[in-house]
Amino acid sequence: MCTMKRLITIISILISITVFQTVSAQDIITRTDGNVIEAIVVEIDEDELEYKLFDKPHGPNHDISIKDILSISYENGWSVDLQYGEEYPYLPLGRMNYNIWNGDASVAGVTLDKSYFAKYLPSKDYYSFRTAHVFSRIGKGFLMAGTGVAIGGFVIMTVLFHRGNSYAIDTVYFNPDLLLASSFYYIGIAGACMAALGLVVSIPSNIVVYSIVDKYNNSLPSYNPKLKLGLAPHGVGVTFTF
Repeated sequence: MCTMKRLITIISILISITVFQTVSAQDIITRTDGNVIEAIVVEIDEDELEYKLFDKPHGPNHDISIKDILSISYENGWSVDLQYGEEYPYLPLGRMNYNIWNGDASVAGVTLDKSYFAKYLPSKDYYSFRTAHVFSRIGKGFLMAGTGVAIGGFVIMTVLFHRGNSYAIDTVYFNPDLLLASSFYYIGIAGACMAALGLVVSIPSNIVVYSIVDKYNNSLPSYNPKLKLGLAPHGVGVTFTF
């Protein structure tokens, strides 16, 4: 009899091991009408958010327009407000990108004014982002202006120098071309120094901006499936976490 009970217990444990249970983290979706949805966010694009109800993880997917969402709070503590001002009726969700050439920053492919990034970044990171962005633009201006001045100065210097040397060697009168050539040489040097200063200012600033952007992107919620064997409500089971 005792042997039979042990056999039944072993069989029950083996059956429990074959049971897969899905354990999901809870996300909170707050609608613009004030209703709150306990959900599991599946996918987000520029127009819609796809989710499953938290209490029905195996149920069908549901869609909701981004414009109808006030905010989303993810299980890892990261959250974002979507309704913000008249210019942007909603703030998009997704990866942040910074264009080094034109200085534009965007989220999910939507270019936003820099002031709107206060909704995405912590206060310390936001002010560092704005300051570094300003210095990056200043450095870029110095780089472009200095490069133009340097190229123009050296080109004009070369033209004047060759024209001045085209006179006869025994010419004794004053040669204005050679004098102007030396002046444009120093103008070209000044432009090169300005361009170098632009690099010194813009490169560290861009590094700061990219580090903040990377920090934000790394904080985005990610769902990495994990399979592990352990205790479950009905005994020992395989737990699938995503």
